[in-house]
Amino acid sequence: MWHRRMTNHSYNRMPLFVIVAILVVHPTSLVEMACAEQGHVKSVFVEVEVTEILAVAKKSNKPEVHNVLVHYKLIEKNHEFETKSRVAMQLLPMLITPRKKDKHAHRHFFDQQEESASTQSSIDEIKRPALFILAIVAELYVVTAGQVFFKFGSQSSTEAILALLAAYYIFDLEYSKYVKSALFFLQSYCLKEPDRVTNSCSALNVFLSLIECYKDRSSQ
Repeated sequence: MWHRRMTNHSYNRMPLFVIVAILVVHPTSLVEMACAEQGHVKSVFVEVEVTEILAVAKKSNKPEVHNVLVHYKLIEKNHEFETKSRVAMQLLPMLITPRKKDKHAHRHFFDQQEESASTQSSIDEIKRPALFILAIVAELYVVTAGQVFFKFGSQSSTEAILALLAAYYIFDLEYSKYVKSALFFLQSYCLKEPDRVTNSCSALNVFLSLIECYKDRSSQ
């Protein structure tokens, strides 16, 4: 679980207490204020990680990963960051979470629904006691306890991810057992907030080693 602590690292990231303060005052301004603090938050927070997640996905032999990539087979021709970001968030728990009997496990993190889907019906379709992100067309929702907690429009995957993590932190909630490895990745790798628990997560360490292999190949 993410320890409640104020950090003072030297890396060039928005401090966690700033994220929490923004969430309380005005959640929809998360990215705008982060940009003022850190410059280009999309490139700092997500863009590199999105590329790495997609690269690892293309090497995966998991059927569910293959199905998502086939569905978005034009992704290489689509340079829209938001599209790639949402695909990466859909793939992340599939790639990093050990195989489980629950075929809906990945939907406890990022649930991509069809255009015709009803928001409340999508929320109620499976029981999810922890926070998760629901995507319907351009809209993104952070959901908890069967209700919409925050709503975001198009071009907002970064905002939704930040809000999800900040909500986990400020309300001192335990990560969903179904996708905690994916949340550990966002915490330790993207936000640079590792702790003893994330460092000891074997699924996370395996996934990070795959990312390092991709980096090594790219640098050659």
